[in-house]
Amino acid sequence: MPDELHNIREFEMKVDVRESESSPGQRSISLRYEGRVYHYRINEDSDGKVYVTAESKFGTLAELVHHHSILGDGLITQLLYPAPKHNKPTVFPLSPPDEWEIDRTDIIMKHKLGGGQYGDVYEALWKRCGMVVAVKTLKDDTMALKDFLEEAAIMKEMRHLNLVQLLGVCTREPPFYIITEFMSKGNLLDYLRNGNREQINAVVLMYMATQIASGMSYLESRNFIHRDLAARNCLVDENHLVKVADFGLCSLDEGRHLHRPRRGQISHKMDSPEGLATTRSAPSLMYGLSGFYCGK
Repeated sequence: MPDELHNIREFEMKVDVRESESSPGQRSISLRYEGRVYHYRINEDSDGKVYVTAESKFGTLAELVHHHSILGDGLITQLLYPAPKHNKPTVFPLSPPDEWEIDRTDIIMKHKLGGGQYGDVYEALWKRCGMVVAVKTLKDDTMALKDFLEEAAIMKEMRHLNLVQLLGVCTREPPFYIITEFMSKGNLLDYLRNGNREQINAVVLMYMATQIASGMSYLESRNFIHRDLAARNCLVDENHLVKVADFGLCSLDEGRHLHRPRRGQISHKMDSPEGLATTRSAPSLMYGLSGFYCGK
């Protein structure tokens, strides 16, 4: 029985995935919960899929851990903090280092915040830093991996107070994560619809609008056009801090024309005729429409 699972007291539960001591060649999950240690064998079927319970099978061990970090599904409780590893060699010795890559076992999923066309967004804990983060995931059955990774690549280039900041990625193997700062008040559209009108007065609305404009101005200075600016894609934090988010349709301006995203993805309701024609005029009407929707 692993000694470190008994010696660590600062967390309610620890989890360790390792080769089984009683059955060499078999892997198991050792789970410490409320002072006791539970062991669960990780099985593998003829198709190479791994599972703890036969009803929930996965292509990789990372997917299995991700699933059980959200749902117990046969375990005494959901997985939370990984047990510490000592003197463990690097897993990817031949791969070039990526300063953005985060060990997925350091990300502890909490609850779902919302969902989109390509995946879901969760509130999570980045254990190493002790901070709450937002994690955007990619659905297993989607073919949008290229777009997902392109969004992460764009976010790596962006550094501005009024743009949601990328903190890291998990792109070595599925499930893929984009990890960003957590905005505690949710999206701007819901914040305005459900907020106190006495607190969100005309001065506050103007303050929010100037923050969005500042973020968009920065994007333009970097030759990027957002293409999906809307109140639902702006996030709010304490003290009415607003940041532009969701760069999935962002286009790079190279002179007079833009790299066009797939037409089916463009938000026709929020984009301008100029934007649909892929010229530099795109952000202006979108910003005006965002302000109109905010004030409704």
